[in-house]
Amino acid sequence: MKKRTAGITALVALLAEYLVIRYPLLQMHRMKEWPLDLVAAALVISGIAVWVKNSMVPVCAAIGYAAGFAAGYFFQTSDPIKMTNNLWIIWTVTTLGFIVLGVILSVVKAK
Repeated sequence: MKKRTAGITALVALLAEYLVIRYPLLQMHRMKEWPLDLVAAALVISGIAVWVKNSMVPVCAAIGYAAGFAAGYFFQTSDPIKMTNNLWIIWTVTTLGFIVLGVILSVVKAK
C-alpha cells in the first residue's frame, strides 16, 4: 500500500483539479465536455499506473492537467471571425506531455 499512496493521492488531486477547473472556472474556458474527456484519459492512464505500482505517472498527470490549463489560458489565441480558440490544443498537448514525461522518468528510475 505504501507504494501506491503517492499515486492515489495524485488521483484525488487530479479529481479536485477537474472540479475546480470545470465548474468555478467555466467562464474562463467555456468548455463543458473537453475538461471531462481530458481528465478521464488522465485518470485511466494514472489508474493503470497506480495498479502497476508506479507513482511517477499519476503525479505528472496531476501536475500536467493544471499546468496545461494555465499554459492554455495564458498562451491561447482566438480568431473571432472563425470563432476558433486553441486553448484546448495547448491544454491537451501539455497534459499528454507531462504524462509522457512521467513514463520516461519511471523508465529511467527503473534502470
